[in-house]
Parts: sequence; structure tokens; C-alpha cells
Amino acid sequence: MVVITVPLVATYIYTLYQASRSLNNVNKRKEPPTVPYAIPLLGNAVAFVRDTAAFTARVRKRYGHTPVRLDLVVQDMYLVAGTENILDCWKSPRSLISKSAVIAMDKLFGTPKHLIPFYEADDSGINHRPDLWSSVRLEDRIHYLTHKTSADFLAGPGLKTLGNRFMEILGQRIAEIGTGYEWQTRPCLYAFVQKEVFSAAVEAMCGSYLIYLNEDFPQNFFVFDRGVRHMLKGFPRWTMPKEYRARDRCLECIKEWHAYADQHFDPKSPRDDEFWEPYFGTEFIKARKDYLAKMKVIDANARASEDLGMIWALNANSIPATFWFLVFTISTPNLFPTVFEETRSALQPASILENPRFDISKLTSSSLLQSIYAETLRLRVANFIVRCAHPKDFYLRDKWIIPKGGLISISSYTAHMDNETWNTGTKSQPHLVEDFWPERFIINPKDPTSGPLKVSPLLSTPQATPSDSDGKISESRTDPPLNETPRFSLDNTAGTWLPFGGGNRMCPGRHFAKQEILISFAMLLQSFEIELLGNIPEPDMSGFGMGTLPPKGEVPFRIKRRERD
Repeated sequence: MVVITVPLVATYIYTLYQASRSLNNVNKRKEPPTVPYAIPLLGNAVAFVRDTAAFTARVRKRYGHTPVRLDLVVQDMYLVAGTENILDCWKSPRSLISKSAVIAMDKLFGTPKHLIPFYEADDSGINHRPDLWSSVRLEDRIHYLTHKTSADFLAGPGLKTLGNRFMEILGQRIAEIGTGYEWQTRPCLYAFVQKEVFSAAVEAMCGSYLIYLNEDFPQNFFVFDRGVRHMLKGFPRWTMPKEYRARDRCLECIKEWHAYADQHFDPKSPRDDEFWEPYFGTEFIKARKDYLAKMKVIDANARASEDLGMIWALNANSIPATFWFLVFTISTPNLFPTVFEETRSALQPASILENPRFDISKLTSSSLLQSIYAETLRLRVANFIVRCAHPKDFYLRDKWIIPKGGLISISSYTAHMDNETWNTGTKSQPHLVEDFWPERFIINPKDPTSGPLKVSPLLSTPQATPSDSDGKISESRTDPPLNETPRFSLDNTAGTWLPFGGGNRMCPGRHFAKQEILISFAMLLQSFEIELLGNIPEPDMSGFGMGTLPPKGEVPFRIKRRERD
């Protein structure tokens, strides 16, 4: 026992001393302290992998907003927290490149191993003009083309068409659900939401044939999705064969869909919708097909992996967010009647007595619905936003040295739970940062304590989103005009509200994600009466770092179809 204990204690004392020495270093530029560890050679890897959420919380409690280094054996990682540090990362897009896509394609989506160097070699950035040090061919700029295509087709007319198509398909699925006007008990609300929203979203994006040809695709995808958190941590196939087999089957389904669509799609065939057709679905999917076809190394297997990644990104976050949006609304006293009327006011007149259809622009511009949406993502999105110092060392706020090749990891959950940043109400009406507060993101000009941040600007100018905001927290309040009405605001939250990342690499699919969540929620709310049979579930923290947290365990509920007035 002594033989084992002595090296562990000695290692911990030595690394603790080194961390203290780094913190007390008076040099202007220095490397962040390494979080102390006890196991030689393995560093922080065991504690980080075993319980990432608890480990991250301990680190932040001990070091606050000071960046720290983690020794993860194969790769050093630097945890960065605090608004000013995060904003400095967003301001340095050419000094920090994203590694998230490479890591995901390697560990999650079954990309052939011999193609990973192709993804790693693309150091050209995501701007139209490649970074100066890059010699990658235009046709091989996969990260730029992926980002550009998403930004081009998941906004504007394409976004409107996609939203309406999704609403139509989801409405058809809801009409076919075998639920009458008497209460029925069902085992899990999350599984119910997941099944209906996933299938509608995939058909709206990819056309009618992926699921039509492969009815087992949704169920295999759900099994694969449950394994993603462990795949990312490097769990091998023999430890979770069911999840890996489900991923393999998903890839087979996608290849079968590709082959069928390639064979039957006729670009000259007349169609009713210029932005959608049944074989490939959206113009976004066809644009992806076209640029991948020009890359000589991309074969059928790699193309399937690319689309599995796209489908995962489309659904893995928005579906659990829809679930939590619904749960928070029906479980918060006095909130449901207001929200019900808010969604009802966005109904298109002809749909009141039929399947609900909404004015999407009205739905997505509601201050209350947007605030609930933002608060839901604040509470339940726990992703790691990863950047890599390249092509040289990165100097964080001209103080901390991140060596070339070092991975910077920003925890959205840490930022979302920062008591120093978020408005937590007043002494008489407290709203803890851990609590759901539906009006947290609403600025009321008659209430100087309103708004998302502790010091919230009451401005009469149009709202700024995290991608538009300069990210600076206002140092003083202004006297608001008395005639201004309460409004939703993400002003000055660029370094604090991070469900879609930040800087120039914010998720380009965020606009459709917002539509998908709000449409799904509104359609379920207007179509059914739903009650939980138990307390609000806890989030499953084992998914920490991967995006929106699903609920822990099953969520029993009862449901009946809502009677129309």
C-alpha cells in the first residue's frame, strides 16, 4: 500500500507546488498553471474523463477565471473562463483555429482513418480569403466550404422554406399520433419529442427517402447519439458495441439514400418548390454534395460520414432543447397561460380549426418566447468550444501564453452559471443563476434591475446578438424612455451566452435551430395537453461538454389531444 501511496502523494505535492509557482510568477507573460494531479503519466486525464462536469466545477471553484492547463496525456488542454478572456479569444480568429470538426470526424462519425490527415491539413480558415500561411487548394478547403454553404443556405429564403417545410411535416406527424381526447399515460416525454421532431427535421432537410428507405434509421441514430459522449472520450468499440453498430447502420442507411437519390434525381424535372425536392431535400444538401464531389479524396464512405455529422448537428442539440422548453413552460407556475396565448396569437387564421400552422416570423420575434428560448439554452447547453493556437503561440490578454498547438477549451456551462455576470434578481425577488427565470432576457425600461446581466443597459437601439455585440459589459445604466415597451435582449452577452459558440465561428445553423425549437414547442403546445407524472427531471450531466443535456432517466407523462375552441 505504501509503495502505491507514496508516488501518488509525491506527484500531487510536486504538481501543487508547480501550480502555485506559476500563479505567483510576476512575469508579464507566463503559461497558465497546470491543475495538480496525483497519478504520474496520466495527469488529469482520469479525473477529467471520469466526471467532466464535476472536474470542471472544481477547477473553476479553485481558480476562478484564471486559465489553467490540463495534462491529458496525448494533448494539453487549456480551460479558459471569464468574459474578458473569452472575448479575447473571439477577437483573435486568425490566431486560433477550430479543431472541433476534425475531432468530431475522427472520433464520432466514422470517417475513414486515412482521411483524417485531409481534414487536419486544411489550415486555410473559414474566411473567403485563405489565411496567408495556407497552401490548400480552393477545392479542398473543406472547413471554409462547410461553413460558407451552411451560412448561405440556412438563412434567407432557404431558411424560410426549410422552416415552413418542417412545420408542414411535423404537423402531419402530429395529426397521425394515436392520441385522442382522453388522458393516456406514456413512459417518456423525451422519447416522444425526440421521435416526432427528429423524423420531421430529417425529412425537411434531407428529403423524403432517407427514412422512407430505412425505417430503422431514427432508432439507430438515437442509440448512436447516446454513445457519442463516450466515443468522444475515446471509448473503444469493444466497450460499447451496440452504439458502434448503430453508427455503422446509420452510415449504411445514408449511403443507400445517397445512391438512390443520385440515381433518381433529375435536375431538369419541374417542381413546385425551387428550394426543396423529395430526393435530396434542400438546396443545402445538394450544395454539400457538389463541393464534396470536387474533393478527390472524398469517397462514398466519407460523404456518408459528412452527412451523419450534419444530421447529428441538426438534431442533437435542438431536440433536447425543445424538450426542456416544453418542460419548463408546463412546470412553471403562472407561465403556461401566457405562453399558450403567445403561441396562439401566432397561429395562421386558417389553421385554428385544423393542424396548427404558425406565422414563423411572429413566433420567433416574440420577446417572451425568445427569452424562454435563451434561458433554456443557458441552463441546459453544456458544450466545450475548442480552439487551437495556430500558427504560433497565442497570448491571451497579453498575459497568458498558450503554446502553438495547444487546445483552448471554453465551457459554455461555466459561462452560463457565472454568478459574477448574470442578473440574479433582487433581494426581494431573487432568481438564482441555477434557476429557470423566463423573463431573464427581457429588458423592461421601467425596471432598472431587468435584463440578462448584473449591469444591464436599457437601450433604445435595436438589440445586438452575440455575433453583433462588442461584448463589453456596460458600466452604467441609462435612464430609459418611458414609452419603450419590454423587449428581448442579448445585448453584451457575446462572452457569456455561448450555446452556439462565439466569434466568427458561431454555429451557422443557429437560425434554423431557433426555428425548429420554437415551431416544435408551439405545435406540441397547441396540439396537446401534457402533464408530467413526477418532478422536473434532472439533466444527465454525463453528456457534459457535448451540447444540450438530455434528461436523466425516463420522464413519464400523460397526454391528450387539445380540444379546439
